[in-house]
Amino acid sequence: MDAPTTSPDVESDPILRLIATGEAGTLWEAEELYLDRSLPEIYRLFGGELTDDELLKHPLMHLLEAHSDPRAQPLYAKVPGELADPPPRP
Repeated sequence: MDAPTTSPDVESDPILRLIATGEAGTLWEAEELYLDRSLPEIYRLFGGELTDDELLKHPLMHLLEAHSDPRAQPLYAKVPGELADPPPRP
């Protein structure tokens, strides 16, 4: 029996999958790619029937908020306490 090449968590997590497949080199890049590819879904969420509270609890909204808040960037820092430079957009 062959050993699996990736863990089930990588297979089920679209952001980790982007890193594992080499489509993204960093967590920041993977999240940005995922958000870009999720824009149609984000637009549907805004135009949908979710209440404001339900919308704010949606995982895509959490990720979108993290990437729009400069205070969140230290999570991606190369050195603790130093702001990371987001990768250039393609």
